[in-house]
Amino acid sequence: MFVHFFIKAQIIKWLGQIQRMDQSRPSRRLLDWKPMGTRPVGRSRQRWQEDVMEDFKKAKKKKKKGNS
Repeated sequence: MFVHFFIKAQIIKWLGQIQRMDQSRPSRRLLDWKPMGTRPVGRSRQRWQEDVMEDFKKAKKKKKKGNS
């Protein structure tokens, strides 16, 4: 279980590094890229960045709950 939390923390850390990069860097351009065209009918699949931000919010809530 500890490995799971460690991996999520590293992903959040990596996302922060990419967000601080210059706009011309390929990693940053891919993060901001929005594909053209239409999506299939039905529920939208969650994007990687949305998944990471959800994990970040969960970790923040757990930290607040632990400090209370």
